[in-house]
Amino acid sequence: MSKPITVTIFGSSRCSADATCYAEARQLGALLARAGYVVATGGYNGTMEAASRGAAEAGGHVVGVTCDVFSGSVTNPWVHEERRTSDLMQRMTILAGMGDAIVAVMGGVGTLAEVTYVWNLLQIGVMTPRPFLLLGDAWQPILRAIRAHSHIGSSVAALPEVIASPQEILTRLQATLPSPSRPLA
Repeated sequence: MSKPITVTIFGSSRCSADATCYAEARQLGALLARAGYVVATGGYNGTMEAASRGAAEAGGHVVGVTCDVFSGSVTNPWVHEERRTSDLMQRMTILAGMGDAIVAVMGGVGTLAEVTYVWNLLQIGVMTPRPFLLLGDAWQPILRAIRAHSHIGSSVAALPEVIASPQEILTRLQATLPSPSRPLA
């Protein structure tokens, strides 16, 4: 049996269920699950919950990587498999490493840390090349600022790709990754 193809989704814990960020992350999770991908998130609320929920409701498998640092936080109910870590760096490293592709939805400082961490791992070759996708045009000014205020070459600057919609993320992944072993109906 082949290894399942996992997509890690980084995002905000501060996105409410009635916000656009929640709807997009939920749609993304559902699309990925229907296509047969395993969805991995940080396991808590906000867009992590939304992506987990979308994937679970579509019949997919959801991995939540949680952390002892957030001892008062509750894992969202759509996580099927919880992997608990002792600290934030371990959590970020596990989430980044388990993803055959990395997707980031808009978030806060923690999401920015995750994005720059993955970007650096890809740059220095610690992480094998894989799709590194940022959902939504709101990422463009952030990337422009990073590129303008740093010393990175064009090949490194091009590592993260901004993708406009959840459907376009799925299309990009299907064109790049091996086919998942079992797409869902």
